[in-house]
Amino acid sequence: MIDCKTTREYLDSMTAQERAVNGEVASHLESCPDCQLFAEQLELFDHKVSSLLQAVPVPDGLQERLLSSLSQFESAEQDEQVNILKLPVQSHRSQRWTILQRSLIGTVAAVLIVAISLIWTQPEPTSTLNYADAKSTLQKTFSKIDASNWNRLAAFDQQEFQIKHLDRPLRRWTLSEPVGMDLGKSAAHDAAAYQFSYQIQDGPKWSGTLVVLPTAQFSETPKQTEPESSSGMQILEWQSTDGTLTYLVFVDQGSADELANVMFSAIG
Repeated sequence: MIDCKTTREYLDSMTAQERAVNGEVASHLESCPDCQLFAEQLELFDHKVSSLLQAVPVPDGLQERLLSSLSQFESAEQDEQVNILKLPVQSHRSQRWTILQRSLIGTVAAVLIVAISLIWTQPEPTSTLNYADAKSTLQKTFSKIDASNWNRLAAFDQQEFQIKHLDRPLRRWTLSEPVGMDLGKSAAHDAAAYQFSYQIQDGPKWSGTLVVLPTAQFSETPKQTEPESSSGMQILEWQSTDGTLTYLVFVDQGSADELANVMFSAIG
């Protein structure tokens, strides 16, 4: 089995499709949570870069200029092949090197044209992000992050959306400073996340991660304004009373259903 260093080198040099079908990498990721987190962060980064590239307009006449340059290189190469027959033998070596250089430049130009075509002919990104995909990504990410490495995450920048206040009883929870997550819509953060803890006096205690999303930027968000558990999982999800925010709670300690019951009469 390959080690962590080799796995991360592979992940860094592979496309998302290659990562998915590489048996050695997949086998290592199944047994190594740290490398799983590295792979997921790499996918988020790739998605972010792809989104940013798609948002950049193609410069006017770029393809025509590249094709013209390529034609000039090909024409120059043909001329050199003709002229080399007329030169003394001792100059053939330098001429061959010149031809090789120009051939290489022409090849690079051709590859560049293909790459640009692939990037800018992809479908335009949609105006909203898929909520179900975001929930799955967030769940995988925060299941591998605990208090010891929470500070490694970026502080929430509030450029994409601002959190002026949280619904009750979230304001009574003990919350960490928020960290930000980019889920692919832009360079700014699309999600804010807090570590939370909450305890009833002389009663049960809950802890986990609270994630806040801007409702307008996601499709098919939950419509209820009271917390409900997600398909029997340790996840609560609901919408703020004014509808502007969507809340996701990943419960690590305590029962999600019991926490929902406690919150039911307090939100509003």
